[in-house]
Amino acid sequence: NGINRGEQEKLRGELAAARAGGAAQGGGSAGKAQTASAPGGDGSFPTLTDEQLGNAVKQADADPSNAELQNKVGQALYFYAWEKGNAQILPEVARILKRAHALDPKNYRTTVIAGDAHFLIASRDGNAAALGEARKYYEAALASQPDDAQVRTNLGRTYFFDKPPNPQRAIGEYRRALQADPRQELSLQSLAA
Repeated sequence: NGINRGEQEKLRGELAAARAGGAAQGGGSAGKAQTASAPGGDGSFPTLTDEQLGNAVKQADADPSNAELQNKVGQALYFYAWEKGNAQILPEVARILKRAHALDPKNYRTTVIAGDAHFLIASRDGNAAALGEARKYYEAALASQPDDAQVRTNLGRTYFFDKPPNPQRAIGEYRRALQADPRQELSLQSLAA
């Protein structure tokens, strides 16, 4: 619900451009991806092999001080994992995004995506530490854009899913999100929950 169709298309384009750059560098048949239809998509989202995913992680690890590379690889792998339901790569994605955030803490998009990656890990594994990391990134993002209803809702969800949960704090964040955007669906759904 949080990502509109235009944003998805933009991100698919960025991911395709990032892959095209990686494929040009990798060359050979090992660098080619198999095309598969994305869930609800048009087949433009290729399926990467484990080797290709590993190469992307190695590329980011080879140049850990390159903020732009960390941002691009981390974001591309996050959206790939999200689109394909490939949760196994999320810990690597979160690690790269954490490094990207440390190199460029004012990059709002990377900060939010780092929070999202940690939130997905927490949701998948019941990992309270990952939930705390997600909260930290959401709070950092909201420090610069306090009226982002989606991020505010995600912050509230970190309180709702915490162990033990803090429903009053979650409700406060959902209501604050709804002040900024009264039609924010996830905020309304979360408040009802």
